Amino acid sequence: MSTYSEDSCKPYYLGVLNPCTYTYMYRVYLNPKEERVLVTRTKVAGEGWVLVTKHATWDKAYRKALYLANRLDYVLEWFLEDQIEQTLQIFKN
Repeated sequence: MSTYSEDSCKPYYLGVLNPCTYTYMYRVYLNPKEERVLVTRTKVAGEGWVLVTKHATWDKAYRKALYLANRLDYVLEWFLEDQIEQTLQIFKN
């Protein structure tokens, strides 16, 4: 992870995640070089990550990422906080 300036919220160098770019859409990223698929609500600024798709719900984004990971034989990753937040939102409604 990179170190961030609290004043400008810009990374000192391009890291993978920038906490200022958290969004309400779930994004699916692909990193062919490292053979990884990532589901997150955060915009990824790291080298090698390519945005594949955006979805309004965790389930749709996860299903797309799972399909890609299985099809390409890549590692599937996600942030537990995003999954838990979506699950708690379902119980709240």
